[in-house]
Order: sequence, then C-alpha cells, then structure tokens
Amino acid sequence: MPITPNLKTMLSVTKVMTKTLGELHKIIEKECDYKHPKETMVLMIGFINGVIFQIREKLDTLELGLGKQLLEAINALTTPEHAKTFEKLNNNDPSLAESASGISPDDFSQAITFLSNKLTGDLKTHLSELPLLLRNDDVLLLSLAFVVANIFQAIDNNDLDTCIDKFSENIRIFTKEKYKPIEVY
Repeated sequence: MPITPNLKTMLSVTKVMTKTLGELHKIIEKECDYKHPKETMVLMIGFINGVIFQIREKLDTLELGLGKQLLEAINALTTPEHAKTFEKLNNNDPSLAESASGISPDDFSQAITFLSNKLTGDLKTHLSELPLLLRNDDVLLLSLAFVVANIFQAIDNNDLDTCIDKFSENIRIFTKEKYKPIEVY
C-alpha cells in the first residue's frame, strides 16, 4: 500500500523545492564557467549528495532504517526504466494516464471497484474448484488472512501493526456502510 503524504504537505515541499532550484539556477547562471561544464556537473553532484545525505540522516532520526530505505529507493529509481518514467512525468506525458483498465488516474473509487470485482471473480472461480467440503467460511477466511498478511509484509514488514490497524479500520467502514454483500459461494 503506497504511503501518500497529505496534499498540503506535498504542496509545501514542492514550493520549497521550486524556490531552492530557482536559486540554484541563478547561481549556475552567474557563477559557473560555461567553458567547463563538468565543473558545474560536479557542483550539482555535490549538491544532490548533500541533500540526499541530510534527508537520510533526518529519516533515520525519525525511524531507524528509513534512511537506508531512502537510498535503496533512489538506487531503484535511477535504473534506465525508471529514468524514462521520470522523464515522462516531467513532460506531463499523457501516456502515464493510460491503463489496460481504462480507469482515470484520479478515479480512486473506480480503481477500488475494479480490483474488488477482479479479486471477487478470481475468488469465486477458485473456490468453486475446491472439493465441496472445503468450500466453507474457515477456508475462505484463512485464505484471505494469509493473502493479506503476505501483502502487508510486502508493503511494510517493519510496521505490520499499522497496516493491520488501517486495514481493520477500512473493514469496519465497509461493513457499516450499506454495501450489497458479494456472493462468493
């Protein structure tokens, strides 16, 4: 489950980043020697490294190991495949909004409905393949618990309690709402 900061915080960080990058561009324009572009590159590498290491240290003070996760994420994001995605993001490439589902990137409820329908369909299909005596609540609930536990470990193995709490909260919300139950048997 991706963690998404709230919009206000994201906008604040974007504002700081935009201002800082603007100041950096001014320095490059005024002080860098265009006859030696590699010097500018080395300056930028130093700047980027400084930012990364300061953020890594800050994250580790919040929770030990987060700084390492940051560096791992940066390494993963600098692969050629991810570099192409970043370029598309920077250029507001409309292909990033496309998907096989046809769902708009801002349609959260439709994405949930889509995945719910797919999972329920698969569940019905595979449950019906079991022997009749194993098509029961115990097998169904234990199977779901096993799948959810594996997903939680993939999301954040260091904070399983938070994943469980959020999941439980959502289950309570969905069961209190007047949703039509899905037939799985």
